[in-house]
Amino acid sequence: MISTRGRYALRVMIDLAEHRFQWLIPLKDIAERQEISKKYLELLVRDLVAAQLVIGVSGRGGGYKLSRKPEEYTVGEILEVMEGSISQVACLSKRKNDCPRKKFCKALPMWTELDNLVRSYLFGKKLSDLTETLPITEMKPPKKPA
Repeated sequence: MISTRGRYALRVMIDLAEHRFQWLIPLKDIAERQEISKKYLELLVRDLVAAQLVIGVSGRGGGYKLSRKPEEYTVGEILEVMEGSISQVACLSKRKNDCPRKKFCKALPMWTELDNLVRSYLFGKKLSDLTETLPITEMKPPKKPA
């Protein structure tokens, strides 16, 4: 399960991508738009800066911006920075599987296949893909023919 930490970090990255033409975006603006406490966002962006996903400038006129173009980020990359691992089961949470049961585990091939599907999906989805779609609340149903 993706934690609140991972979900909120992704929301921050989407917000930064959508406002990337501003020089620096104050954290208070992101907090207001995303309805997330500024205090909590401070913890998240510290890790995003440490991972070099965003650039942070402190002081008057400071704020945050993406360190790369939105199309150069994957959702998987962002989530792994925040979550550590996005694997579905503990035995696959590290890329090196040291499970003592791996030689005879009947479920391991299924877990490996699921892990590969999830990783492929999340690492195939770009941050720019998320900024190019309308939120569900703004989508309108198709008009019925007259």
